[in-house]
Amino acid sequence: MRGHTIFAVAASLVAAVTAQGLSAEELNSLPIPIIEAVPVGAARENITYDAGEAFDEAYGGFSDDVSARRVKRDADCAPQPAGSGPGSSPDTDTAFLSNSDYSSFANSAETPAGWSLVFKNKQAAISTSAYMGYKTYTSYSVAQCASDCLQMSACQSFNIFLERDPTVNPAAACADPTSTVVIKCSFWGVQLQSSALTNEGQYRNKFHVVIAGSNGYQVTSPSYDVDGFSGISTGRATINSPNQCDSYITFKSHTGPYDPNLCAADCLSERNNPAQYSGKVCRYFASYQLIKNGQVQAQICALYTRKWDASYAVNTGYHSGRDTYTIFQAYSYSLDSDPGNTECNNGVVTSTTTTTLRDSSTVRPGCSCNWKHLLTYKCRPPPPPPPPLLQLQPPQPQAQYVSNTKMINIH
Repeated sequence: MRGHTIFAVAASLVAAVTAQGLSAEELNSLPIPIIEAVPVGAARENITYDAGEAFDEAYGGFSDDVSARRVKRDADCAPQPAGSGPGSSPDTDTAFLSNSDYSSFANSAETPAGWSLVFKNKQAAISTSAYMGYKTYTSYSVAQCASDCLQMSACQSFNIFLERDPTVNPAAACADPTSTVVIKCSFWGVQLQSSALTNEGQYRNKFHVVIAGSNGYQVTSPSYDVDGFSGISTGRATINSPNQCDSYITFKSHTGPYDPNLCAADCLSERNNPAQYSGKVCRYFASYQLIKNGQVQAQICALYTRKWDASYAVNTGYHSGRDTYTIFQAYSYSLDSDPGNTECNNGVVTSTTTTTLRDSSTVRPGCSCNWKHLLTYKCRPPPPPPPPLLQLQPPQPQAQYVSNTKMINIH
């Protein structure tokens, strides 16, 4: 066990299922995602996600290589593409932000079937990872945005908004030109967080680019087919298997569009070289988005030797110093051809529905492959908890594991 609990019985039970919780060191080692915002202007941009190439890279153990986009600037005072949105009078940033037409577009928009509204009528646009490009429209059409997103591989969400843009490229000789209003829809390979509404525009010379009527939508119940695996959704909590079953192997991380197939590649790659993890063979994985302080940090793939059911999805996140990590869009998949047996090394046999003690005389008190059974005393109760421990000042930052029951510290 990697931590000490400061709570009573229930917390001591949770402590038995934290082996695969990420430590402060592991959290700090995760890749830094590239946070992107939609470029200013009335052009369009499309970034294609190649699922096959991404799978091959994950299987081969290559790190993600995301190159920064380079936005070409036109010459000083060069004409810019005109937008199709209605203008504001007078032609100022203040008038644009107070234009009731833009609020009406956003507030009256209907949410398409199969999509969920994340935020409505904001004066900022999304800046996050897994950017997949944008399009401009002649009308404020949420339905068109949704249709275009569905045509893109790995697109999960979109943000539609109106943007006040310059009619010419601002420079010293044209520092504050007249404006044009562009209706934009940006596309993303991750689900949206309202906390990622950080793009409030910018100044280009003396011209103020601002945003209004911003709505965000995401697929309500995204499903991910993974060849050779069967999966379930566990929502905002991910798997934590009991320590005594010694099922957890390791974790991998990815940036870019969220895709559980990358975790399948990690699992299959590990099966080809089990010696690196003491002979453990991957048969099951948990995939989820790890959110750090409201922004997608990475896709995490936790690998296991056997299948676990949704009752073990108790890990809802971590605290580390001033940072808060939460779990989002969690799925778990088992290998169809080899799901693994249900026997733990200490004599406890479990299935996805029941817990059976083979020989109660050899079972350590409180040892079970389903800690929830302990809470209802359906098997041997745990020993009395130790007295609360004084919390000493740690020599380095520590992470805290958050479950849907209690929180403990992980060193």
